[in-house]
Amino acid sequence: MKKINTIRFINMLKPRLVLLFLLIFSSDVFANNADPIQLFDDGELEQAQQKFEERLQQDSNDSTALLYLARIAQQNGDLDKAEELIEEALEKAPENAAIQYRYGGILGEVAGEASIFTALGYAKKSLKGLERAAEIEPDNIEYQRGLLNYYLIAPGIAGGDNEQALKQAKSIQLLDEKAGVLAFSSVYRSMGDEDKLAQLFDSAIRQFPEDADLYQERGLSNQIQEKFSAAFADFHQAKVLAEKQPEAELEKYDAIYQLARTSVLSEQRVLKGIEAMLIFIEQAPEIQELPSKEWASFRLANLYELNEQKKEAKSIYRKLYKTTKDSDLKKRVKRKR
Repeated sequence: MKKINTIRFINMLKPRLVLLFLLIFSSDVFANNADPIQLFDDGELEQAQQKFEERLQQDSNDSTALLYLARIAQQNGDLDKAEELIEEALEKAPENAAIQYRYGGILGEVAGEASIFTALGYAKKSLKGLERAAEIEPDNIEYQRGLLNYYLIAPGIAGGDNEQALKQAKSIQLLDEKAGVLAFSSVYRSMGDEDKLAQLFDSAIRQFPEDADLYQERGLSNQIQEKFSAAFADFHQAKVLAEKQPEAELEKYDAIYQLARTSVLSEQRVLKGIEAMLIFIEQAPEIQELPSKEWASFRLANLYELNEQKKEAKSIYRKLYKTTKDSDLKKRVKRKR
């Protein structure tokens, strides 16, 4: 038998050993070294939770770990746990704007689930957190926008106020012109002022003709006003523009979702709506900024119903009823299953 040169044999074997090593160990190695915040952003909530819990064991004062564990609990529908964790984070870092902001968001969600006897107290705590976040970081548009949304959504007794919302929109406009347009659109939409909305978008789109966000926002306004043909056109244009920009993945999938949702609301272009929602479910990242895959599945079932695919629709409804932790979604599914 012909002898093989030892050095040559080892050199041939090296890449295969490396590949074998990667196949066996890569998932564990990368998971162990992964940044937990990146894991959270990527929707890997279980791995992120494990990492943040390990950090907390090493340092019980790690307010960032508490913040993200609260956010994970919130996404998992465990509002009691989220409230407990965010309050602990706030106690350790009261001047942290991100924690104050999340405190406002979580307590606002708790208020929505609370009894009439406790809801007002939670709502006021929510407002306090949002106001403090905006005070600590006055240049942070996300925090300013969060406060604006509170003014628009909350009842007057809990601090909701369109006039305050208008002032907040002006503050946002001073920080960023396009963000100001989006802020004013929310206010005018809440006030039901269709004329000002139309003028706002016409002017903004002339100024920023390649901006997907503006078409998306106008599409939402048209959707609410049941101007469905215009909504379809706007969401389609938002999708087309977002696809030209690699960094606009979120905007692209948001537009795809709204195209499908408009099909549900209008009962038009149902097959196109099914196609769009399947793309969203299969391809969109699972991040908080986008609708959840559960809501997407619910809307897909709605579309199947409209398309007389009752068996497929019922299957989705039954599965969602068993698995969802979203109380609003569960109520809607219960009526359908």
